[in-house]
Amino acid sequence: MKKIILISAFIPIPTIAAFVWMFGKSKNQDLLTLSRMVINFQLNFLFLILLSVLLIPYLIGVLLFIAVIFFEIKYVARSLKENSINRIKLPYYFKFI
Repeated sequence: MKKIILISAFIPIPTIAAFVWMFGKSKNQDLLTLSRMVINFQLNFLFLILLSVLLIPYLIGVLLFIAVIFFEIKYVARSLKENSINRIKLPYYFKFI
């Protein structure tokens, strides 16, 4: 289940992680913490993608968009390699939930 939640982090809209967070609250605390982290990560990257789309007319948006996609893939791939849920670090700047 951990890998499925982390793979859903590639999509910058809360999908599978949101369902786990909403319906699996009392079952597994580690998965709840991981899904909360993934949702915050997804929402932050959605915000950065929208910001880069708004900045495309100034040409800095293209570079920002490429950087956002690159770092999203990098952080999710690094998190997929971790064996322990406690060692997973997905960065986010604004805490939504």
